[in-house]
Amino acid sequence: MKTNWHILAVLGITLGLAASGGAVQEAAAPSTPDPPVEVDVDLDVDLDIIDVGGEVVQIGRGYTLPIGKRVESAVVIAGTARIEGEIEQDLVVVAGAATLAGTARVGGDVVVVAGTGDVQPGAVVGGDLVAVGGGLKVPPGFSPGGGQVSVGAFALGDLFANAAPWFTRGLLWGRPIVPELPRMWAVLAVFVLLCLLINLVFDGPVRACTDTLGRKPLTTGLTGFLILLLIAPASFILTVSVIGLALVPFLWFALVIAGLIGNVAAARWIGSRVLPEESPHDRLQATRSAGIGLAAIILVGMVPVAGLTAWALVSLLGLGAAATALVAGLRRENPPSPAPTPPPPTAESGSDTPGGGAAEPSGAEAVPAASPTAGGDLSSFPRATFLHRLGALLLDFLLVTVITLPFSHAHLGRSFVLLLVYRVALWSWKGTTVGGIICRLRVVRMDGKPLAFTDSLVRGLASILSAAAAGLGWLWILWDPQRQAWHDKIARTLVVRVPTGWPL
Repeated sequence: MKTNWHILAVLGITLGLAASGGAVQEAAAPSTPDPPVEVDVDLDVDLDIIDVGGEVVQIGRGYTLPIGKRVESAVVIAGTARIEGEIEQDLVVVAGAATLAGTARVGGDVVVVAGTGDVQPGAVVGGDLVAVGGGLKVPPGFSPGGGQVSVGAFALGDLFANAAPWFTRGLLWGRPIVPELPRMWAVLAVFVLLCLLINLVFDGPVRACTDTLGRKPLTTGLTGFLILLLIAPASFILTVSVIGLALVPFLWFALVIAGLIGNVAAARWIGSRVLPEESPHDRLQATRSAGIGLAAIILVGMVPVAGLTAWALVSLLGLGAAATALVAGLRRENPPSPAPTPPPPTAESGSDTPGGGAAEPSGAEAVPAASPTAGGDLSSFPRATFLHRLGALLLDFLLVTVITLPFSHAHLGRSFVLLLVYRVALWSWKGTTVGGIICRLRVVRMDGKPLAFTDSLVRGLASILSAAAAGLGWLWILWDPQRQAWHDKIARTLVVRVPTGWPL
């Protein structure tokens, strides 16, 4: 198949102008003394036709070449093309449908991408007939001058053709809702009814998400953004692992459910800000708030640029609120057990009491229970949070990366192996790493004794399992009563946070 490079150049320029929201203007005719070519121009279109020496490029609307008309070539993007006249070279239709009438004559190739092609009896194609991501409908006995290739099905092509107006008039303008499309209102009606139904049926989860948004909207938004960043790598890790492959559908299903409930909660939260609810347990008022919020989101969604931005922000808030509310619910069901009481302080001076104990020091002579010299059981100290442990891990990874960076032959896999060796060695030696020292973390056994080499080795190898399961073993810290990860449970270890200046 031959390539018409000047057509591709015009196509690239047109796409760039369309994406920037500017109007496509008519290009200047070439300086060569070619005879003028008459082109049928539909003035009632979103973007004007570019006619460059008989080459027609149109975006967003259908193009018709009547009988008796002739152009050099035609490119139609996100629209339908009906050819009744003659095209000297190629016809290219992207995200649309191409129809060649019985009087159509195409001297070159006919290429339909993400659309459908319909060749009626009597049409002539001198080159190849290709449909990618769609299908071809040709009359019996039809044979193009070149080859005929069809990759896809008509159903897929119809889907792209129907979605093309929404793409060109919606997404390219930065708005998810195109009010001039009749099908859009039907979709919105179904969407609103579904959201109101979710608000009524799942009132408890929606209320929990709404309360979370009201307390800390910034944190929930950042949580939603973090989930979107991690979902793709997590799915990839689960896919390449034999054990986790079956979890991928459940992971995405949970993400969709959480997104739906979270978006309803975000709409309800917006509506309650407009018209406050007198009783948070009144479902009628909750439905009113959800309806007001959905109406506001839909109206903003029609505004270019601001609409897409607002919908993305609402989605992040909803997803983050659902995840935060879920973790909070798990923590309420599994409350952390009270930490053991630290050993009583000892007096540096004083006389024995009649009962045989040391005299209680008073005033400035009292010794803190958790001083660096107290030598208390580390298992009685507060458990380290997920963020503290993540920060220590990132610091250790950065340190190992900087060390291996000068070696050009260093590989990412070797860096992880070196990180594992480094952490196991320091756990055995000092009970912590450089990152743990900075974040004031210590790793101890559950009985309070320091880690032996075997404990550190088991913990290090088990941490690979925690990471391989899409990081679920690490995320277990968020709802575990003792804030233990999977590798902590396997090695029977705890990660505690010590006061500033605690000795190694």
